[in-house]
Amino acid sequence: MAPAVPVLRAVDRPSGCGDLVPAGRVAPHPAQSLGGAYAGRLRPMRWRSLAVAGATACVVLSGSAATSATTPQNWLRYGYDAARSSTGPAGSGVTAANVAKLDRRQIAIDGTIDSSPLYATGARVRGGRHNVIVFTTTYGKTEVLDADSGAVLWRFVPPGYSTYAGSPQITTMTPLIDLAATDGYIGDAPPYQGHVVSLNPKTGRIVGIWNALCSDRHVVMQPSSCPESDAAIWGRAAPVVDPSTGHLLVTTGNARFDGKRYWGDSMLVLSADASTLLAHWTPKNEQELNARDLDLGSSAPAVLAGGYAVQGGKDGELRLLNLKRLAGVNATTGGEVQTVDLPGKEMLFAAPAVWQGQYVFVANAAGTQAWILAKNHRLVLAWNSTNGGSSPVVSDGLLYVQWDGGIHVYEAATGSVVATLPIGDTHWQSPIVVDGRVIAAEGNANDHALTGTLNVFSLPKR
Repeated sequence: MAPAVPVLRAVDRPSGCGDLVPAGRVAPHPAQSLGGAYAGRLRPMRWRSLAVAGATACVVLSGSAATSATTPQNWLRYGYDAARSSTGPAGSGVTAANVAKLDRRQIAIDGTIDSSPLYATGARVRGGRHNVIVFTTTYGKTEVLDADSGAVLWRFVPPGYSTYAGSPQITTMTPLIDLAATDGYIGDAPPYQGHVVSLNPKTGRIVGIWNALCSDRHVVMQPSSCPESDAAIWGRAAPVVDPSTGHLLVTTGNARFDGKRYWGDSMLVLSADASTLLAHWTPKNEQELNARDLDLGSSAPAVLAGGYAVQGGKDGELRLLNLKRLAGVNATTGGEVQTVDLPGKEMLFAAPAVWQGQYVFVANAAGTQAWILAKNHRLVLAWNSTNGGSSPVVSDGLLYVQWDGGIHVYEAATGSVVATLPIGDTHWQSPIVVDGRVIAAEGNANDHALTGTLNVFSLPKR
């Protein structure tokens, strides 16, 4: 059977959306605002901005028969797969032998992409088939570009764009070309509560709701109706799907914890439909983390082989957890298998990458580390670099870590430097490596710019 390829077509336009929506399905994605009160590149104060009101991205892919039997190279969501491993598809065509020889093309865009772009091979757009790059810019514009020419094929502009363009009301979301949803952190103007909602993909109806505060209430709450605020689920890669169980893993930010109704500063395991809390891990010093704004919510869990996961945070530590031995629905704290220091014991705002189920790569402002889960179920440092970075990405045995001035490319197993691809300043961006291309944005959404740059590094003669 020929593999499915993405299809984007114009249908009757739903209220608030552009004229390009999924073939037969609609999945709204609210804008994610991550604050204008950014005190340093990766050292945020508590967020103070408001969300971009009414922004909805309606770009979703559906399938149709392809004429080629070749498996398409796609990168359809943040972190590549549902586990958010950030290990891309094999056979990208970019290797240690040619990565330093890639041609660089810079495309001017309408704002900053302070996240990760997406890529789809052979997508049908307005009657034609294109290799496309999909992204959302600073103030909620979502665009589809032809990856070969850089031409804009489709653009969604959220309602009221001109009223907040250039203001602190920003979004750093990655859209989705899939029937799933990433997390959204809608500013920090209390009261608010972190929550996970599952939808029926055919109808859009809510299936399950779990609230991190007032968790006994399984409804979309008016924030002021819950006596506690915060517990945002705002890590770059959340929610993570455990591939062995289908359970959802999320991590909350600063808030009250009592092991009953309030679940601040915790890593949580939810049922696949997000209706039920199954287990949790909360550090023993959760009250200190909350008081000092050193919450765990700045990063998401990363799942390793054998039922293990790692969890970092703003306290500069990485914990190894045994997912089979977490606490249940109670007030138990502690229980991590191991704790190691992140580079420079600096805050972690990036999502870890997992390779071969055994390697985990983490990067922050002070450096990049590679850890191996050993046979004794302990993390062993494989290598480290003083080059800082945002969220790492693995492709065909190479590790890509983006930071100011360059995308550092390493041999994933050894840390040997293979190449550095030139790029501008980096905030929360991470590259994708797919179909003979390395695609990455640059800039900082907190600069409130209305223009930006997308970099496409590709094999010669494409």
